[in-house]
Amino acid sequence: MGEGEPLIERAEKNQCIVCSRVGTLRFLTYPLRAKAPVEMDLCPEHLRALVGRRLRPEAYRRLCRRLAQLRLSSGEIFLLHDAFYDKNGRALQPTVD
Repeated sequence: MGEGEPLIERAEKNQCIVCSRVGTLRFLTYPLRAKAPVEMDLCPEHLRALVGRRLRPEAYRRLCRRLAQLRLSSGEIFLLHDAFYDKNGRALQPTVD
């Protein structure tokens, strides 16, 4: 049913790749047709927003720029796909809180 106890994970002393805030959780995702995952350190706020398809446009654009440094596009990352965000980073299908 998708209902259960909240996940609790200890934050690491790394900087968020979106906002540079210290205190992150590691998020791994496999880009489309990739053999290896991409690992992202995200603060709790940006991790929740990514998983909930609710990133603010500036956070979406910053994350896309960081992926471009790895020669990846947002379309290769499921939670950033253009089905969920428009070209300007506006969330199209955010999850309900």
